[in-house]
Amino acid sequence: MDRHGHVGLNLLVFTPIAYYLIRSNRVALVVFGLLGLLMVEPLVDLDRLIPGVEHRGTSHSLFAALVVGVVCGVSVYVFSGYLITSLTKVTFGQPVIVSGSTEQSPFNLTRNAQIGFVIGSGSVLLHLLGDSLTASVRPLLPFARSQHSFDLISPQGWSQFVLFAGGLLACGGLIVVALA
Repeated sequence: MDRHGHVGLNLLVFTPIAYYLIRSNRVALVVFGLLGLLMVEPLVDLDRLIPGVEHRGTSHSLFAALVVGVVCGVSVYVFSGYLITSLTKVTFGQPVIVSGSTEQSPFNLTRNAQIGFVIGSGSVLLHLLGDSLTASVRPLLPFARSQHSFDLISPQGWSQFVLFAGGLLACGGLIVVALA
């Protein structure tokens, strides 16, 4: 699948999630989730740039989804803790204690880490879904070499544009509904 197809698929899958989050008054999560998805998902294809690494190898697997999810979760945990401490120190002259915060609070570092994990692993899983719609992937690497493909969409051409246009239309519809 080419970049346009991946972006379209990401938008198509994320739009109903975004709708639910907007209706739940969690607009910041929509922005954070969409930015995270669009930033992390393309990283899976960096295997093309690394000499000796097979494209659609272990980087296109459930194992990679787990690893990326953990890395994103830990990164968001550390960064949000550092950011919160720094901002409160600048604002109030001393850091604010972040333990005992509520579930909805941005101070809830465990929840922030869970969100980072879901965005990271979900991004890789969406990339795997997109590639399995066009070509075969080996999702169980490095443990099993079995291949899987739905083979429903041409890897290039108009079908990629249709996915991209569909994703843009879905997001546009979401914006119209959210503003209404």
